Amino acid sequence: MFQNLSMQLKFMASLIAVGVLVLVSAIVFTSFEKKRYVEQRIAEIADVLQQQVEDSVRDKEENTLGIAIALASSSSIKEGMILNERAGLLQELRELAQVFRDATEVNNLRVHLHDERGYTILRTFRPDLFGDDLTSFRPTAQRIRTEQRPFTALEPGASEVTLRAMAPVFNHGSYIGAVEISTGFGSVSRDFLSRGDRYIVLLNERALQVSTGLRNNQKIGPFVVANDTWFCAETIAFAQKVDYQFLQQHGYAFTDEYFVTFAPLTDYTGTLIGMQLVGQPLDVFNAAFVSSDRIKNSLMLAMIAAVVIMIAVVYLLLKSVIAPPIQRTVQVASTIARGDFRQEVPVLSRDEIGQLADTFNTMNEQLSGTLSEINMAVSSVSSSSEELSATASQLAQGADNQSQSTGELAVAVNEMHATVEQIAQNIHQTSDRAQNASEASLEGRKAVLAAVQKMDEIAGNVADSSRVIQSLGATVGEIGKITGVIDEIADQTNLLALNAAIEAARAGESGRGFAVVADEVRKLAERTQDATGEINTMIQGLQRQASSAVTSIEASVRNVETGTQTARQAGQKLDEIAALTQEMADMIAQIAAAAQQQAATTNQIAGSVEGIRGITEENAHQAAAISQAAADLSRIAEDLSSQTSRFRLKGESNRPWLPA
Repeated sequence: MFQNLSMQLKFMASLIAVGVLVLVSAIVFTSFEKKRYVEQRIAEIADVLQQQVEDSVRDKEENTLGIAIALASSSSIKEGMILNERAGLLQELRELAQVFRDATEVNNLRVHLHDERGYTILRTFRPDLFGDDLTSFRPTAQRIRTEQRPFTALEPGASEVTLRAMAPVFNHGSYIGAVEISTGFGSVSRDFLSRGDRYIVLLNERALQVSTGLRNNQKIGPFVVANDTWFCAETIAFAQKVDYQFLQQHGYAFTDEYFVTFAPLTDYTGTLIGMQLVGQPLDVFNAAFVSSDRIKNSLMLAMIAAVVIMIAVVYLLLKSVIAPPIQRTVQVASTIARGDFRQEVPVLSRDEIGQLADTFNTMNEQLSGTLSEINMAVSSVSSSSEELSATASQLAQGADNQSQSTGELAVAVNEMHATVEQIAQNIHQTSDRAQNASEASLEGRKAVLAAVQKMDEIAGNVADSSRVIQSLGATVGEIGKITGVIDEIADQTNLLALNAAIEAARAGESGRGFAVVADEVRKLAERTQDATGEINTMIQGLQRQASSAVTSIEASVRNVETGTQTARQAGQKLDEIAALTQEMADMIAQIAAAAQQQAATTNQIAGSVEGIRGITEENAHQAAAISQAAADLSRIAEDLSSQTSRFRLKGESNRPWLPA
């Protein structure tokens, strides 16, 4: 379906698809960036909340340490510690606690005084418990006694986990003990609560191994609350809604109302003993993303507007700049497709569209020129095929005539062969009789009368031989005429083969096979001429021998006549007769040999004539095939001419229109 659309629709569809793809990519990219931004902002907010926890705890530690140092510097505290006046110290410290409670957020000032040995002087939160050796179970008590420098530490106790601020007490440069203030995280939680946030300290199993007294505190997930009194019910309810598995896996979590993260809770040795859970209301959390969403939406609207404007601009360009020249080119191409090559596409610019029109016009001119050349070539092929067909017809007719002549020649040669064989047989018989005559002449002395009778027979036979030899001479003359006819046929065959070779050369590749056949015919004609020359030579020799034989026979006749006349006197002439008859027998033997040679020659002539006859018949078939091929070529040329005649080419505007 897409292939059937116009180029304009295809381009617009492609452009819209690209625009949609760009928008989708932008949406995906924006979503990805938003996700990355959200994750980054979550990490940043979590870092801020964790930093707030650390800052609040640090402030708590510093404030508590400042109070401890102030108490350690108090002369009344020093004096009470030196004198071990526990009641006076307790009264003074309670008054100070009330002052801090009224003036600061320290609601419960828990003071623990150590002596120089590390024993308890006074616990304000448990006045009745004193005199115990703290260094035996409190590492921080050992540390302050050893270092004699102020510090803070988170140290789990048997029944509590508190921040401890410890400051050494000196009297005139001598270490006389330490002031320890322990405080919880309730004030930190209240600070976060005042801002709308939540903060709670939870202890893990490791802390409970030391602070066994806290196992009964309220459980929240895998943790327990560090102190149930430090945190309000809302804060504890907040902590109960957190997915702690997700929180520990990702570092943050969400409840229905809060974004939650945590800071690790470690003791003075760096051991993880729980977490400081902190939560921020979702409305505050989401406010951080309002501006980013606004920017994202603005970018999306701007991108959509840009894509729409781009599509509109491209559509206008297609409609007014690109489509019209392409449509003109299509119209001209349609006209050319109908056979009219006289049209041209107007070149109105030098851009790619103009180059296309110019190239199209160049192609049109080249096609027009090519079709003109094809028309001329078709005319030439048609003319050549007609000439080839006429030549092939003449060659076929000549081959038929030659075949007929060679057939007649074969019949004549066969008849001559039979005649020569008959002559040879008669000559053999004459030779036998001459031999008998010679033998009879040797015996003539005994029977002259018988010799006379035999001489009469010899005279008759010699007369017959004379007539036969004369007939042989006439037959040999006829054979000479026939060989002359064969020689003339060979000349005509040679001439026809030469003409066929010339026509085959004109036909080019299609006449190569006929050229080979014509060359073979020419070679056979030459061999026929050579054979007829040899036959003529033999016939001339045979004629000379026959003439000599006739002369000898005539002499024999005269001798026989003389012998007959002098038969009565044969006695004295018998020796001469015997010699003459012997000579006659020799001559007859020579004639017999010549007759046998002539029979063999005529047999060879008959074979050659049969070969020539086969070749001429093959020539006739080849000439017929060439004539048929020429007719097919002429028909193809006519078809091609009919196909090309429907085109209207440049320079041929007056030529009539021939529909395809």
